[in-house]
Formats: sequence, structure tokens, C-alpha cells
Amino acid sequence: MEKTLLENLQRKRPIIDCIDLTENGPKPSFIDLNTGEYCNRKCVFCPRFDSSQYPNQHLYMKIDLAKKISKDLKSLDFKGIINICGYGEPLAHPEICDIVAILSDAAHVEIVTNGDLLKLDLIKDLYKAGISQLVISAYDGPHQIPKFEKLMNEADIPNSLFNIRKRWYSKEEGYGIKLTNRAGFLNNGNELIDQSRSCAYPHYSLTIDWNGDVLLCVQDWYKKLKFGNLFADSIEDVWFSKRMNQYRKNLIKGRKCAGFPCSNCDADGLVFGKSHLETWTKYFYN
Repeated sequence: MEKTLLENLQRKRPIIDCIDLTENGPKPSFIDLNTGEYCNRKCVFCPRFDSSQYPNQHLYMKIDLAKKISKDLKSLDFKGIINICGYGEPLAHPEICDIVAILSDAAHVEIVTNGDLLKLDLIKDLYKAGISQLVISAYDGPHQIPKFEKLMNEADIPNSLFNIRKRWYSKEEGYGIKLTNRAGFLNNGNELIDQSRSCAYPHYSLTIDWNGDVLLCVQDWYKKLKFGNLFADSIEDVWFSKRMNQYRKNLIKGRKCAGFPCSNCDADGLVFGKSHLETWTKYFYN
């Protein structure tokens, strides 16, 4: 496994794998936040590669929603990570520093970016706003690493507060990422899906879309399965809702029991989340 990827996983694991148990079950430890529906790149392993199927749109999260998320997480006493990545390029959001400042008041905030829009002033502003970690995916080649390192050093950002991930590998090497079919949205060559296999994503992570919709998980690019909207519901109420719990119970039995979109998905959420899956299983069946 690539050294920088391993370091990134080891850094996150103590936070994400920590079980914060309540009488209603374990709290989420990872919030995947989609702040916008636009990306400046079209990667072959991403649904946005085909604009006829998944077009770019200039739709962005409003400041009011960021404030609501922050309020809800404080109320929940959330101790995990907010990961700003989702379905678009986070740095394309015109108010990304304001959103980071609001959310960092409630939790550890990370951004995953392709790095194309990074400038010295923006880097400084992001860290002033309270970002905890910047994860840069370098897609073009090794020549990008010195460029990004120079920018971060000029901004006086310690090496421990950013990661540069190698993402320029070939198709045969999986592009340097853990490839999935995005809940069946893509054909990545892995057509055999074990329908009896469970998945940990809904057991530890919550995905919030730019408009406040709470989605099943970040793998679901269809976005057809929604569990509420944060302009009307709280994060706590959605996370512990009967509907979401029923979906978790079904998914523990296997993706066939859970149905669409899980039955079409080859992800399992076990890079993180195994301990949460086991805890929810005990909660439901012990």
C-alpha cells in the first residue's frame, strides 16, 4: 500500500473507529459533506466523466445550511470527522472558507481536493478558518508533488497538516484509489457482487448533500434514497430514525435484503467502519 495512503488511514482510524455509544446506538463518526455539484475535472473513474449522465451544475451549499449542520453536531456532541469532498470539487465553492470556519467550530474538518484551484492565499485562508487537514489528490503525475509541497511550505503549513496522494496510476493499477462502481452507476469491470455481504457505510457515516438532503452514503450517485432534509430534520433524528435503522438491519443481513442501490454496489465500507458495523449488529440482535 502506498505510504502516504497508509499514513492517511492511520491518522483517521483512531477518530473514525472510536465508538461513541448512546442508548439509541452508536453515533456517526464520519460526515461526508457535498458542498457543490461542480468539478473542474472529468476523471474516467468518476460519473462526471460522462456529462450526459452526470452533468456539472453550479449548485452550492448555502451558509445557512452549514450553520444548521454545525448546530446539530454540537447538539449531538459529535466527536468525529467532517469530510468535505462528496460529488464535486470543494474548492470550487465560492464561500468555502466561510463554510470551513462555521463547521470547524463544531468538529474536525478535512477537505479532499484535486488541488487545481489551490493558491497561496487560499491555503492560508483555509487554515485560518480552522481546517484540520487538507488532502490533495495528484492526478497528473509525480511532477505535481514538488509544486504542492512548495505551496504548502510557503504558506507555512506543517507536513502533518496535509497529505498528497498519488492518483496518477494506470487503469490496471486502479488509478491509485479503491475503485468502486458508485452503487452501480459505473461499470468498473467487477460485475459479480456478493449479495450476502454486508456494508458498513450507513453504520458509521452520514452523507449530506449541498441542499440538505441526507443520503444513504457517498457511494450512491443516484441519490434516490434519502432519509430526510436538514432544513426540516436534525442530524440526530435522521441518524437514529426508524427508517435508517431498518435499512441498517437489512444491510447487516446482506445487500440483497437491503435492495437498491446496495444490491448493485460493490463497496463494503470496511476501510473504516467495521467496529461500528459490529456494534450496530450487537445493538440490534443481542
